[in-house]
Amino acid sequence: MGSSIAPRWIASTALGEMLALGTTTLLGVLVASAISEGSAFLALGMVFAGAVEGAIVGACQALILGLEEKGRWIRRTAGAFTAAWAVGAAVSFLEPGAPAKWQILVASLLFGVLLGVFIGFAQGMLLHASSRARRQTFVITSAAAWGAAFAAAALLSELVPWGAFTALVWVIECFKAASVGVIAASLSLGALPRRLRSAPEIPD
Repeated sequence: MGSSIAPRWIASTALGEMLALGTTTLLGVLVASAISEGSAFLALGMVFAGAVEGAIVGACQALILGLEEKGRWIRRTAGAFTAAWAVGAAVSFLEPGAPAKWQILVASLLFGVLLGVFIGFAQGMLLHASSRARRQTFVITSAAAWGAAFAAAALLSELVPWGAFTALVWVIECFKAASVGVIAASLSLGALPRRLRSAPEIPD
């Protein structure tokens, strides 16, 4: 794998996560008071936030990596995040009112794996269009990488102080989001093509 891919892949994913979660966190705070817990509108809000997150992450990756078909990459990435958050929103209706810390950790891990599978399928079709075996490897690697990233995010959540939303809380959330991007991108590096080219398909 070319050395130029690693810093751009990690930086684009981390920046995308930080911008996306920073934005959706602020939006969530603005509308939270108007939506009751367990409301269908809350679930729809989660799906919308997922779409925004995926679009921003995909845009950062496409721009920083210099992909030719940026629109296709962004749509696929946004679709992957939207699908994962739709499943997460549906499952959220089943979670207990006050889950234990280990339950939050396990749920975060499983959600990350699910998200990684969706991302792996969506992006793998562009990264490894000519190799089914490498697409499968990318899906598996992506699932493990995002699973580990979200598990780490659950642990980092212990740093967020309880109480009213403040600028400090927002900064911590942004840091946590960037950490998710760094971990997920770093762990999935091995499944990327050796170098990026200007063609719509990124050959190995």
